[in-house]
Amino acid sequence: VVMRALKSILSSNEAIHYAQYVLRWEQIPVHRRAHFMREKQEHFQKQRIENSMGSSKATPKQIAYLKNLGCAVIPTSRLHASHLIEQYRSL
Repeated sequence: VVMRALKSILSSNEAIHYAQYVLRWEQIPVHRRAHFMREKQEHFQKQRIENSMGSSKATPKQIAYLKNLGCAVIPTSRLHASHLIEQYRSL
């Protein structure tokens, strides 16, 4: 019923598809929507951190820790150092 009324008002297919998306979203229980939103926020926060770490030099502390772990590779970034640390700690 709601969708029929919206289709008569909305002029583009994109608007209709968005309206369908919103109606489906609103049918999801509030606690599930909150869970989805938290997951989405965590994903994008992790992505921002990784982007930042990928463009920053490895810290002296990371380099020293890697040497202590027996790593001979010189990390190219904080992110690279972080991955190396995870790798060498699991050996």
